[in-house]
Amino acid sequence: MPRDYDYKIQHLEEYFGDAKSVRKEVEECKICGCRLIFGHLTDFDNLYVKESAHCPDCGNFHRKSYHIVN
Repeated sequence: MPRDYDYKIQHLEEYFGDAKSVRKEVEECKICGCRLIFGHLTDFDNLYVKESAHCPDCGNFHRKSYHIVN
């Protein structure tokens, strides 16, 4: 799925349901179901964390997002 952005600003309102379904949506690959590997870069001067997630089995990059710290 091609996207026209590199990183997306993350909002917790995107997730709904019980804890098990939210954890599955965040941590599992949507293609093969494997657990994702996350990378984080912090920028405390600008108060955000840059997160990327990829699947070790199928190799797809699933998520690139900014988490606002403040």
